[in-house]
Amino acid sequence: MTAETLASKVSELDQQVKEAILFAASCLKKRDLSQFEVQDLLVRRGFDMEAVGPCLTFLVAQRFIREEVVVEKELNLARGSRARGDSLIAEKLVARGIPMALIQSKLTDSERETESERALELLQVKLPRGGSRAKIGRFLWSRGFSEATIDSVLESYTGPLESVDLESMEV
Repeated sequence: MTAETLASKVSELDQQVKEAILFAASCLKKRDLSQFEVQDLLVRRGFDMEAVGPCLTFLVAQRFIREEVVVEKELNLARGSRARGDSLIAEKLVARGIPMALIQSKLTDSERETESERALELLQVKLPRGGSRAKIGRFLWSRGFSEATIDSVLESYTGPLESVDLESMEV
């Protein structure tokens, strides 16, 4: 949408709302932002809440702000050598003001690769020669993978953990 088209659509709005929309649109041109992030930018820029509310309503209605796109982009970034666990992805998106219901629906999308698949892909890129189970576990934990995922990935990546018979060991 061009600046002229946007300006014609907001012509009936009050001047401060127009300025807020134009400022927000210029920010949204650079990157996708959540509604919370746009609101924060507008408030920090000095717009009062009477202008921010209608501005956000307009931007959402015109599909300038699409939080599902923000979630999708974050999920796409969390793959390959930058893979992250579901909890770390969710934490980052919640901090950006995305509703948890939207995050959960996108994380459980059946077409998306599972957390275990992302963890295995990450290990093949970052630790191709393997390493100790402890090192791999700490590495995956630091990337936000769940304990269950770490256990299953360790099992498939390094083989089963041999059980130790504690009674037969000498002290």
